[in-house]
Amino acid sequence: MTNDGFNPHFDIDFQRGKVGEDSHEGFLNGKHEVKTDYRTAETGNFYVETKQYNEGMMVLSGINVTESDYWVWASPDGVGGIYIKTETLKQLMRDTSPRETHQPVHNENTNASVGRLVPLDDVLRYLGLKS
Repeated sequence: MTNDGFNPHFDIDFQRGKVGEDSHEGFLNGKHEVKTDYRTAETGNFYVETKQYNEGMMVLSGINVTESDYWVWASPDGVGGIYIKTETLKQLMRDTSPRETHQPVHNENTNASVGRLVPLDDVLRYLGLKS
């Protein structure tokens, strides 16, 4: 007896498991941009910075300038997170055009920024974890 998507043959199951192992190995050996979004549970979105104000000028930042291989959202309590290839996140954003928003705080510790609100559900769908 089998369920949809499950084949009890070791050689097939092994290859399917290897996809996850290879992905995780690439993640472990790659460069990471790690963010902790404390409002995702409340809003259902991840904030992805795209630009910031620097000395009165708007400049590209965040996802537009990162050299990371992976974009990571760490959970606020530090027990886990979600990772996605940076290029895949960029493609997701091109495909879905998430809503732009502003983080208006500007002081000696931070610059105001512009970003996109990427729905958690879109990320999970793009990763194949939600239909």
